[in-house]
Order: sequence, then C-alpha cells, then structure tokens
Amino acid sequence: MSNFQDPTRVVPAPSWGLTYRPPAIEDGVDSGLEDDEEEQPIEPDDPKIFRDGRAPRETDIFIAVMGVTGCGKSSLISLCCKRPVRIGHDLQACTAVVDVYPFELSPTQTVFLIDTPGFDDTNRSDSDVLREIASWLTNSFRNKILLHGIIYLHRISDPRMQGSARKNLMMFKKLCGDDALKKVILATTMWDIVPTETAEARQAELVNTPEFWGYMVEKGSRICRHHNTIGSARKIIESLIQDRNTMVLELQNQMVNESRPLQDTAAGMELRKEFARERKRWERELRETQENMEEAIRLRDKESEEALLELKTEYTERIERLEREHDKLRTNAEQLHQERIVRFRNAFKVKEIVRGKGHEEDQGDPLDAPTFSYSMVGGIYCFTGPVTYWFNCLGRKSRDAFERIITPKRSYCALWAGVGGAWICKYRNHGGNWATRYNKTLVELYPNLRQKIQTSRPWVESWPHWICMGPAPHYILQWNARATAESRQDAFLPVPVAEVLKKVRVDGVLQAAALGFNTSYVFVDVKGKATWDLGGHYPGLKRRLEQHSTDIEAVALNPTNKTDYIIQYRNGSMAYSVERCMPNEHFESWLVKNTELEFGASKD
Repeated sequence: MSNFQDPTRVVPAPSWGLTYRPPAIEDGVDSGLEDDEEEQPIEPDDPKIFRDGRAPRETDIFIAVMGVTGCGKSSLISLCCKRPVRIGHDLQACTAVVDVYPFELSPTQTVFLIDTPGFDDTNRSDSDVLREIASWLTNSFRNKILLHGIIYLHRISDPRMQGSARKNLMMFKKLCGDDALKKVILATTMWDIVPTETAEARQAELVNTPEFWGYMVEKGSRICRHHNTIGSARKIIESLIQDRNTMVLELQNQMVNESRPLQDTAAGMELRKEFARERKRWERELRETQENMEEAIRLRDKESEEALLELKTEYTERIERLEREHDKLRTNAEQLHQERIVRFRNAFKVKEIVRGKGHEEDQGDPLDAPTFSYSMVGGIYCFTGPVTYWFNCLGRKSRDAFERIITPKRSYCALWAGVGGAWICKYRNHGGNWATRYNKTLVELYPNLRQKIQTSRPWVESWPHWICMGPAPHYILQWNARATAESRQDAFLPVPVAEVLKKVRVDGVLQAAALGFNTSYVFVDVKGKATWDLGGHYPGLKRRLEQHSTDIEAVALNPTNKTDYIIQYRNGSMAYSVERCMPNEHFESWLVKNTELEFGASKD
C-alpha cells in the first residue's frame, strides 16, 4: 500500500452514457434523438444500465477485466470494442470507475466487458476502489446479471511480483473466492518488449509459486498470453464462454446472500489487515518523533523542534486518514445500492445545470458576480453559491447582524477569509445599497487591501468580482467598474509571483486565482486555462491540473496547509480535498444546496 492516500473527492461531470438512444430503424428512418430533443432517461435499476443502454438479450455475456494500472486492460477492451476507453484517472472517468463496454461477438451475441479499477490507483484510496467494485458487483447481482468469467491481466515485463501487484492479486483472490477461480483466465501482456526466454521464465515462476498464481491454477484458473491483437483478445474471450456457465463471486455471496457488511467480507477483512499494519507503522514513527521532539525541547533546539512538529502532524494525519478509510468499509449492499441511485441521478442533474449555463452564457455580463466563490484558511471557510452562503469566520454578534441584513436568495453577497481570522464582505442589502464590512485583523494583516477598499471608487460603486487572500499580506482583488465600463485588478504579491500574474492576465483580469502555502499559486485566465506553481505541495490538485488544466471556473487553496484545495470546472465537474478545513460531508451538504447534487454517505 502506498504511504499516502489522496483524500481528494470528485464530483463528476455528466455521464453521457446514462441515456438510452433507440437504435436506427430500417428503411432509412432514424429514430435516434436530435441534440435538441427530449432524451429518454433510464431508471437506476433498469437492466439497460448494466449494458451501456442496450436492451437485454438472453445471449448477453458479461466478462470483467481486472489487473493493476497499466497492465493493458484499456488496450484489450479498445481492441474488442473498436472505440477509445476512458482511463480511470481522468475527471470524466470518475463518474463511475467501473465502466461497461459492449462489442458484438456475433450478430446474435453481445459481450459486455467490464473495466474495473486496480488497488494501486494513485487518485483513489483502496477503500474507495473496493466500494466501487462492490457497488457494481452487488447491484448487478441483485438485477440477476452474473459474470461469465474474469480476465486478470499481468505485465510479463515486470521482473518480479511487486508490492502493489501482490496486493492487487491478493484482493482479487478474496473478491473471487475458491469456487469462482475456475472461470478466471490469467493473461500475461507485453510479450513484445521482453526476450521470450526471460518472459517464459517469469511466467513459470508465477505458475509455480502458490502465493502468486499456483493456488489459482490448482483451483482451475487457466493461463493465456495476450499479444495485443484483436485475434488474441477474441481467443481469450471465446475460451471463457464456451460452456456459457456463470459465476458467483465470494463478495457477491457474502454481501447479498449472507447480508454481510463490506468490512466483514473476505476482501474487506484483507483490507482491514493492511490498514492495521499501516497504522502500527505510523504509530511507531509517531512515538519516535515525539521522543525526539521532547529531546529537542530540552536542548532548546528550535529548528529541530519545528521540523519534528511538522513530522508529528504528518504522522497523526496519516493515522487519522487510515481511520477514515476503515470507516468507509462500514457499509452494506443496500447502502451501496442507494449511493448508486444517488450518483445516477446526480449525472442527470449536473447535465441539466450545464445545459442551463450553456443557454445563458452569452446573455449576461461575463464579469458579473461569480456564481461560485470559495475561500478557506485553516479551519475557516467562506463559500458563496447561487442559492446560499456558508461561512464560519464571523463572531456571533457580527453573524446575527449580517444575517438580518441579507435577504436569502435575493441579495448579492460575497464573503472572503484571510489568515489569522481576517475577513471581508461586500453585499447589496434588501434596500439595494452596497455595504462593506471587515474586521480589525484584516486591517492589521492586509493593510494594502484595506487601503484599496477605502480609496477605490470602483469598489464602492460596483460588485467585487472576487478577492483572494493568501499568506499575509498578499492578496488579489478584482472588480468590475461599471461606472467606467472597464475591469480592474489590484494585487500585493511577491515579485516573482506578480510577474507571472502580469503575463497571465488578459485585459487586466483573471477568471480566478488562489494563493496557497508559502508562495504557491494557481492563476486561471479568462478562457479558463490554469497557470500554476504549487511548490511541491497540494499533490491532489497537481494531479488534477496535469490531467485537466482548462475550462476552470473557480479554484481555492488553503494557505495554512499543503493539501486542501477546491477546483470547479465549467462542465460541472469538481475535485476537492477539504478534510483539514472541514469534514467532507459538510462541504458536500453545501454542494447539495447549491448544485442540486446528492451524496450517499455510508452509515455505521
């Protein structure tokens, strides 16, 4: 298991595969829907949902494709289906990491290949991967859809069974159970990049080692070589379906027939053992760090004390994250089923939201108030949305006064947080008058921003587009000066960062910006393209930006830590890690109110 599990959560863009379009009718009459016509939604329990929108046939075949990341699953499926396969690490694929791809084996028989994630995914924790697989397997089983076999792929180019590959194989065995192994084909890939003699020796080692493939072969699993050709892929598939017998996996039997929670299945217990080993390791590291820290305090070694304190915080967070991962396994088949329904409905809701935005894009002022605005500093947050505002930066007295002035859903409001408890808000009350409020901490920590607020005529007369406060005294302020019909921006930044800002701005403005830990930043130009330097921090966001750095609507970094971020795309998708600011469930509740999304949370 990797030492770091990315806590990132993803709110997917619409899953276009969830809509059924009828096949074309003969004699040239097309019954397919035009882009502007009403689409026919499929219900979450409709059998077509497990068949990529196709109507069921008695001859349908279902085969799961499993293995570690990069073993050739997508390539094999693409060869058969003759269409690109979405890779499970991009934003689009996160709609459902278990995807179904049909191909016609014959005019009367369709094979549905089920693409599954591996337990070595850098973007999803092992608990999340197991929940995703369990959700699809239990829901399909409840709908009387049984697998006809599993193809487990392994790179013959790997010189030995690495830790991630070994873990993935162990989890696979626990998912299947002994009875299902006779319907498994163990297929090796990438023979073209390894000398034949070397590859054959590696395959022999796999087969002759009980903890690798030996035990599985004894239980009836077969060995094949996949040479990355359509002929090779079809041969493997045809060998699996000769007898048309189906299989029931151990996980399906335990969760559906025996009503076990996921944590008490063989696969769940294996993962819990892994968590226990990891926890023991980090608790040992934490004890040693605490002892060294006490020694540094005794010697008045301030530098070592600070470094050890950072290590202590890191180890504590790792232990807490393991506890959260364990909690994710406290779910059952019914809860997974309800979560699947919620996710299914979300796809359509987001799609409608995106459609609505698309129709209105050219009708409003592009520099009008942003629909969404996020700021978070430590455990302080301010979220602005089209329906409601959430914040915890104001004292009780200020909060009460603020809530009396603001008219829910009708008035304009924006609230931003800075370090040290600083905050500033700009709003138009129910009387139509603009008002500005800020606290003494902002005056002390962001004096340049306070001066700009006091002396800037555009700020007084118009809507502030957004404010981004980073480590004090750095900030970026952007507003739309309607009186002069031009956009303006003001910033106080370190010189190198300010130089980047000047290059990224178009006509003096940005779409969004975030200032993070130390001098890290993300700047988004008016076209939605990001320029960033995260300084080696925010690993989850770094991966997101490397995969998809365009069409961004809003972004935020937590400047007091190196992990928390929020990024929202124009197509409705989001990714975020906010666990050091607030529980993910709280942020999801805010999203429910402002985006009409729903989140299915497992309960103890």
